[in-house]
Amino acid sequence: MQKEPSVGQTVIQALTEEQLAHLLDVLLDKEPEDLRHKLPLLDQETARTVEHVVTRHRAGSAEDQASSVLSRDKLKEVWDGLWERWNRAVAQLGDDEGSYSVQEVHWDPPYFDGFSLSLDLDEIAEQMLPYLEQAFESFHESELFSGALIDIEESIAEYPEWMGVEHEEPVTLGPCATQCLLKWIWKDAGLSEDQGWSFLDSLKSLCNTLEMIELDAPECGRFVASLPVESAQKIYQHFQIFWENTEREVLASPWIHLRDALNRRFSHEDYLATCKFHLDSNWLYGLDLIDDSLSKQDYDAAEAWLSKTSASYLLMPIESGWLPEQSLFIDHAQLISLKEREDIDRLFQAWITAEHHLENSLRCAAAELQRSVFNYQFQVDRVLDACQAFKTPEARETLEPLLQAWKDHLAFLSGFTPDTEGTEGDWSWLHWLIEARREGQEHVFQTKIQDWLEQLTGKAELTRSDYDTLSCLTLDLNHISEFGQRCPKLIHVLDMDNPDYHLEEELISERQALLSRFASDDLVQLTMNVWESCLHLLVPDPSTARKSNYMPHAKWLKALEEVNPSACQAVLQTWQQTHRRRRNLWQALRETEVNAETGKQ
Repeated sequence: MQKEPSVGQTVIQALTEEQLAHLLDVLLDKEPEDLRHKLPLLDQETARTVEHVVTRHRAGSAEDQASSVLSRDKLKEVWDGLWERWNRAVAQLGDDEGSYSVQEVHWDPPYFDGFSLSLDLDEIAEQMLPYLEQAFESFHESELFSGALIDIEESIAEYPEWMGVEHEEPVTLGPCATQCLLKWIWKDAGLSEDQGWSFLDSLKSLCNTLEMIELDAPECGRFVASLPVESAQKIYQHFQIFWENTEREVLASPWIHLRDALNRRFSHEDYLATCKFHLDSNWLYGLDLIDDSLSKQDYDAAEAWLSKTSASYLLMPIESGWLPEQSLFIDHAQLISLKEREDIDRLFQAWITAEHHLENSLRCAAAELQRSVFNYQFQVDRVLDACQAFKTPEARETLEPLLQAWKDHLAFLSGFTPDTEGTEGDWSWLHWLIEARREGQEHVFQTKIQDWLEQLTGKAELTRSDYDTLSCLTLDLNHISEFGQRCPKLIHVLDMDNPDYHLEEELISERQALLSRFASDDLVQLTMNVWESCLHLLVPDPSTARKSNYMPHAKWLKALEEVNPSACQAVLQTWQQTHRRRRNLWQALRETEVNAETGKQ
């Protein structure tokens, strides 16, 4: 016989969550004494949770209210739900048709995508973190996360041998998953007589067991650094024994990060010795050497460490060093993460501080310009304003090579290349544009770009060599003028032929903003003159087509028809003689609506 629903269940079914919340607000808005008389009617766990929530809500701050207070049953529901998601992800492992087996093209075998696995698990672990301590206290399961990682390791090993998973790089856990593991091991170790020893022993045992999974090593250091002093001290007093008996073959080893975090707190001199010894292989060690020198007001030592640290980052011999006036820093920087950007900015701030105290105004100026270029490399006004702050002839002479290197840097990122290697001075319209902003000489820019375009007009070889520069100018003009309305097909093929054009959106916006400020009214026509006179010589030859794909050739010819119809017909007549048997070519021309009557067989 089906049990009749209670009045509470009936109300839940009848109201929305928002209405239920409002109902509870009304019912619970009682005097503390009134509420205390009602709570005994509930079961003990429910009463305790309600009293806890209401008390905190009445007395606590918004931050207190944001932290979760859950009944044991609700916590179990949330915790089990998160582990269910974790286990569903792990269940996909070992299957060559599962979610983490990726086949990019049908003729290549699938491969194991450990990066996606790490991201998925870390997203779940991030949601576990707020409940972890309460879950440990409520339903502790020894080695919960360690066992989960071993399960993952065993599941990865189930992939077919032909996938060669064992030869791939280990899966690196994300920071949240690593933090969950370490927190659980630490809490678990707290049940033993010696928490520090038990923590290290459990961590070492796990690391020795895992082969296809590794922890987020920097997160291990951050975990120890975040522990209260007395807790970290428990680990430190045993760490040396574990350090001496642990293989340390790679810099990413969690033991290295544990060592550094502990020495930084409890043995500063040992930590500085480590920094000096390993500076050539890890430039970040230099930041602490610099901070130590600055804290002692030893600015000569700080400058020496700044030079070596910068060289280490730039992969130069650290004994040779690097100085801010020496070369443009961003020319050597590659794929900088957000955290690394913060560290590099910290490095430049230290350069400025040290050189200011050493009264080395020229090197200080170079450091300030380097920092401005690093942080705002595409913002021309900000970089030039930073340079204008130093007006002495000596400062200008020091900064001029760096400014030139910065202009070259922006030109290279725009896809420009000089006519010859080692070209010095301002060699592109972007250089002239920046100088116009710097010196306020609009007429100089207009004269130079007009002279350049007039030199290109009718000269196919020059246009070929400057094609990327001319193409970029045309695409930028399309955004600030009516150029595209006059020849949309030309704009289409130029955009199609320059896949890298959109890579640096901020640089594109800055170029176009400057161009709109300094371009003359007749610049569009001068640019069009070049295309009218030379485009027919830039149309690709159909004999270069791959697998009879002539659509790009047809689109180029359509652009030529738009810009110079008579030249287009001349090309068609030539193709009729040399490519009349390429049926796919004439089909592509018909599809792009080129007037190809002369090309019919």
